[in-house]
Amino acid sequence: MIHHRRRVDENQKQIVAALKAIGACVLDLSASGGGVMDLLVIFRGRVLMVEVKNPAKPKADQSLTPAQIRVHAEIGRAGGEVHIIRTIDEAIALVTKG
Repeated sequence: MIHHRRRVDENQKQIVAALKAIGACVLDLSASGGGVMDLLVIFRGRVLMVEVKNPAKPKADQSLTPAQIRVHAEIGRAGGEVHIIRTIDEAIALVTKG
């Protein structure tokens, strides 16, 4: 089986740093592949699954892959959510909302 290294959006590193700066625990799952979301974020007792997209890329390159669509749907059927974020402001707003 050939494993391809997943491309990480350029903004992900800055988003992770910003989340950690406010005290969030951030687990980078981006190397998992198979449609698994990029980040697992834990903040103030909330566990959030996060997919990072880069707003600097063309809209077509910001689309979910078929594998991501499948995994997000499976998580949704189980009652979970995967949040798609593009900026540091979106990340901070997501974790700090009540």
